[in-house]
Amino acid sequence: MRRKAISNIMFYVTTVLLILTIVFCIGSTVKSESSNETQRIENQVKEQQLLTKVKQYLNENGCRNSGVTLTYVMDESGACDYTFTIHHKKINAMSEEEREDFRTELSQICAVSDGTTISYEYLLTDF
Repeated sequence: MRRKAISNIMFYVTTVLLILTIVFCIGSTVKSESSNETQRIENQVKEQQLLTKVKQYLNENGCRNSGVTLTYVMDESGACDYTFTIHHKKINAMSEEEREDFRTELSQICAVSDGTTISYEYLLTDF
């Protein structure tokens, strides 16, 4: 009889430990997903702000209705490398030196200090 009681107690203790382990794992997963979601939302806000700055600068400097595409690559630590691809007939008509000066001006307008890198490319056409 005593052996059966000990066996039952061990069964209940093991069951409780397993349930606590499962609850802990589920809680950690939810916390991790919540953190990832927060980081994703913060990145979207930053991207929208950068895109707005670039479009505003282009509009103010004679490149209204420019085609602007923003792409990014995120590393394991969460740091992003952004690339703007810009298309406008005025930029297409510039010399390489003028484009480089324009790229430098854009870099100064959209400077960020949190380890994020931003680069600018021009989509040039032949027509």
